[in-house]
Amino acid sequence: MPPSPATAEPFSLDLHGGAVFGLYAQERPDVDTWPWGDLPAPPQAEALALCRWWTDMALQEYAAAAAQAEVARLALRAGAPLDLTALVSLFPFDELVHTELCVRVANGCGGAVDLRFDREAVLGRLRATTDAPAADLAHAAMAQLCVAEGVTSEHVRARHAAAGAPLLREIWGRMARDEARHARGGWLLLEWASAHLDDEERAAVTATGRRALDMARGAASAVAALSEDVFSTWSVFGSGGHPSYAAEARAAQRAVAARLDRWARGDLDQGDV
Repeated sequence: MPPSPATAEPFSLDLHGGAVFGLYAQERPDVDTWPWGDLPAPPQAEALALCRWWTDMALQEYAAAAAQAEVARLALRAGAPLDLTALVSLFPFDELVHTELCVRVANGCGGAVDLRFDREAVLGRLRATTDAPAADLAHAAMAQLCVAEGVTSEHVRARHAAAGAPLLREIWGRMARDEARHARGGWLLLEWASAHLDDEERAAVTATGRRALDMARGAASAVAALSEDVFSTWSVFGSGGHPSYAAEARAAQRAVAARLDRWARGDLDQGDV
């Protein structure tokens, strides 16, 4: 749903530069060595579509950074193990790097498009403050990491496998590794939280996972309604067309659903995630 005129603001990002950028770059040193000169110079009509979808993906990655920062806060609030909490606290940084990558592709293809969003609706959705910290954490980890990142990791893995250009292989490879790690971190959080959940809370967390999967199915259906020209070598949807994307989405959803079912039955352990 598009934002209302009263709450919409431009999605734009700046770099501080100087020493700050230098410190940031030290934490993702490989990115600046990638072959950014590979970026295409497509026809104007295709360039506009590429810029639009890469800008939209940048916003999605930015929103994921906010959601995962909240998961890390909930892990601290619930007293999750130090090493597990520290691992999860790294995830927002990954998503901000992904945001940078998407913006750089959009800029290289002609420039980020005018995209407006509702900051509170997109970036402020969790903020759980109930008196059940482990349950709050489990709901957030299930939706934001286990399902959302689990489905996304399958999509970007497919992009990586099909990537021809060296720059695309680097971008999709980085994202595939990160998203898979985020999904695994979610299941590890759930494994820990399980000991603190009663049967009713566990059922509620399972229901959260199923709703998140329904949202993923809805997103895939929205792609099915797009015209065929959104698929190309540099497209965020890949170059295989609607049938290929639909099959990829179904496989991603089945993989996550299978883990969700096993978690609901109580037979998913650390060795499986």
